[in-house]
Amino acid sequence: MHTAAWLASEAGLEFVVAPVPTRAGQVVGSLDSRHALTLFPYLDAAPSRFEDPIDDGDRAAIIDLLATLHTAAPTGIQVPSRPLELASREVIDQALASLDAPWKGGPYAEPGRDLLARYDEDVERYSSRTGWAVNQDALALYRLRWSLDETAEFLSEIRAPHQETADTLVSWTALQETLEAIA
Repeated sequence: MHTAAWLASEAGLEFVVAPVPTRAGQVVGSLDSRHALTLFPYLDAAPSRFEDPIDDGDRAAIIDLLATLHTAAPTGIQVPSRPLELASREVIDQALASLDAPWKGGPYAEPGRDLLARYDEDVERYSSRTGWAVNQDALALYRLRWSLDETAEFLSEIRAPHQETADTLVSWTALQETLEAIA
């Protein structure tokens, strides 16, 4: 929360939706030993879902925003770093190195090559804007961590005393989908 507040106020990144600070400048308030409260401004915007497709123009705009965000240098804030190693990184490297030739492994080979080529162009745009190579390991960990965080939230809800409601049904369904996606 502190990083988002810094990015919005000090770095001037207007696209960062930061928490509203208290009069004392706090962005997270402690309610008790287990709960905290953060207030965000209301945004008049249409919601989207992670699985919604995005077109090339929106994808380019997102990459440009990420490049701007990732080149901001927060001062006075500890930003965590997570070094990673991906066991099958060489498979990805080999696939990227063979994008110029058709893939003939089966019915999904060519669509897979097209998808990876499109992704690689997004990677090139980001790298050219930031001057940094994209860390494929970090991307893979982010996706896995997101799924594991969601799994923990869903498990907390369904393991606690609960009734069958629309909300618990959503959690149950999402838990199944998340675990299938991880597998």
